[in-house]
Amino acid sequence: MLVIDAGDGVRGHTETLWRLLERHGVPTFIFTNKMDLCERSREQVMEELSTRLSTMCVDFSGFPHGTAETSLPPELAETCAAADEQAIEEFFEHGTISMRTMQRLVAERSVFPVFFGSALKQEGVDELLGALSHLVEENAFPSEFGARVFKVSHDPSGTRLTWMKVTGGALEVKQIIAEPTDTGVETEKVDQIRRYAGEKYEVVPTCHAGQICAVTGLSRTQAGMALGNAASTTSNDADASSIKPVLVPTFACGGMNDCKNCKCRSWAQFNLRCSKQPCTSASDSMSISDQEECSTARRSRNLFWASGISNHFATMRKYTFSSNHCPQDRACSSAPAAM
Repeated sequence: MLVIDAGDGVRGHTETLWRLLERHGVPTFIFTNKMDLCERSREQVMEELSTRLSTMCVDFSGFPHGTAETSLPPELAETCAAADEQAIEEFFEHGTISMRTMQRLVAERSVFPVFFGSALKQEGVDELLGALSHLVEENAFPSEFGARVFKVSHDPSGTRLTWMKVTGGALEVKQIIAEPTDTGVETEKVDQIRRYAGEKYEVVPTCHAGQICAVTGLSRTQAGMALGNAASTTSNDADASSIKPVLVPTFACGGMNDCKNCKCRSWAQFNLRCSKQPCTSASDSMSISDQEECSTARRSRNLFWASGISNHFATMRKYTFSSNHCPQDRACSSAPAAM
């Protein structure tokens, strides 16, 4: 479900999300929110969606969500049929297309249904939920327990939470979970299952397939880890135990003011002094591209300092250039307190 602000329209981050959905082949519904505050008409919004996202973004405002219809209205069917040759043949033969065909078009990302409304005022929400029940096929989940961890966090009291989507069977309290590790398989017990709604949550005894929950009692889980039968159904080319988090923080130095034995290029790029000579002299043996990169880094540093947020820049520095090394391979002595 891609939610777009009607007033702001398609922004840069919206296009980024759209490319990610396309890359992973995720069927997408679009809900245009805050239509009660927007001065633009639906036609103007649809024109922008067709231009910047896809020409097969289709206005489903006339979708018969409240009935047990087995086919689409003729006008809506004609627009959707243009996305697929088989759908066109069906439309020419019957004057409409069936819900089954419509489900296939949505699943194949050939059509992107668009709905309008206001979430705050509950306008258009019923239409959206009704269309989801008609146009999305219910998944058939395996009976054996399986889950995929997508986040690890802590609640205000410091309790470790493992967020997961159950992909098969059911997860119950006090259930023993087998977790793949680098040294083999370890087992842990689920202490509590929470179903969150915003900041509030409900403690439940069971979480069924297709649901998302936060679990306490698991201390070895990582984002991206497969549990249960999900671990055995991963790609043949990669063992489930080798799945690592997408983002792993990498620190360039031991601390903000400790740069002993540091060989990261970042210190040369920020004009800090090494134990032997100024790092600026490293530019004598640096390539043209390295010198340009250093120059860019210095300009970025000056910009952040001029903005009065050098501490934020220093924090960013810890995650930057961690895999590169100083061209002179020299050890830095210490970082200035200002960094």
